Amino acid sequence: MGNWKTLLSASVFCAVLAACESTPTHRPSITILPPQPRPAIVWPPPQPPVVVTPPQPRPPQPPVVVTPPQPPQPRPPILQPPAYNAAISGVQWVSLEAWGLAQARAQFARLGAESDLTHLLRVNGTRLELKADNRVVLCDGVRLWLAHAPKLMKDHLYVHPLDIQKNLTPILSELPKNHRIVVIDPGHGGDSRGTQSVFNKAYEKEYTLDWALRLKPLLEAKGWKVHLTRTRDTAVSLAGRVAYADKVKANLFISLHFNSAASEHTGIETYCITPVGMASHMGRGAADDTRTVLPNNAHDAPNIQYAARVHSAMVGHVGMTDRGVRRVRFMDVLKSQKRPALLLEGGYLSSPEEARLVAMPEYRQKLAEGVAKALP
Repeated sequence: MGNWKTLLSASVFCAVLAACESTPTHRPSITILPPQPRPAIVWPPPQPPVVVTPPQPRPPQPPVVVTPPQPPQPRPPILQPPAYNAAISGVQWVSLEAWGLAQARAQFARLGAESDLTHLLRVNGTRLELKADNRVVLCDGVRLWLAHAPKLMKDHLYVHPLDIQKNLTPILSELPKNHRIVVIDPGHGGDSRGTQSVFNKAYEKEYTLDWALRLKPLLEAKGWKVHLTRTRDTAVSLAGRVAYADKVKANLFISLHFNSAASEHTGIETYCITPVGMASHMGRGAADDTRTVLPNNAHDAPNIQYAARVHSAMVGHVGMTDRGVRRVRFMDVLKSQKRPALLLEGGYLSSPEEARLVAMPEYRQKLAEGVAKALP
């Protein structure tokens, strides 16, 4: 075995030696290239051309308007407190400011331009707006007619004492407590047809009855005991309507009507009796003696209280033109009443637009809701 390994190693050695002797020993030839030109180096490197954009013209600018400084608004002069009374034609008129601020929780202010000042008095949430030489006072935005136009004395507004006593003081007071028995009087009936609608030729008596029948359940739901002077198309005399209110011992009487005049007249009006010493706002040809004492004058204060509240609620709920609360003496259905009494005009049947509205049941329902809303 050892000889065999020796012979194999010798054979391998001889083969390797033979291969080395037979391998050629030449190298490849070397080719020498001619020298190449070197690129020129430019420093600093060239820059791209600079493109200069010409300046663009600016758009025209609006001219600058310089507002000159405004002079400060002149402050209203600080007035000295007014005297409570001022004599005008022998009558002691009352300062609205002095009287008003003597009320509970009152505020007073002057609003608007000096040439058209509004004198504002707010008492217990009720807002009164008065102007000099104007008989209309706004009560929470609703028009009431005074007996005399207020007067400006030494920059203070003065009101006639009758208006203080018979208008402003009651309006700012609470409604009287009563037994809540009301008579609703649908105007006209039977042969007394009332005015005729220019829209559909229907008569006032039909609409007043429908208005009353709609109002009755609304008041009953509020706890009122309600009586109607008529429940169908029957004639009832003016004296009979007053007597009926006496019979049922009513605490309030409300007569329902619709108006008539020239076609351009529109709106809602409320009437109550004129106090003694005042001139009526209208008379329709009847005498208007300011010294006359009528049975219903015993209720001057609640008359205007109910009138202002019912009128305001009715105008606001229906959204019609406000023609105001007015004082009259000629209405027989009012002047003999022994309780607060009102007459309501729910619109003009002589106006094409209002006559069309009155013919709508929805409108008459709104009238009823407005009246019911005002009564406690």
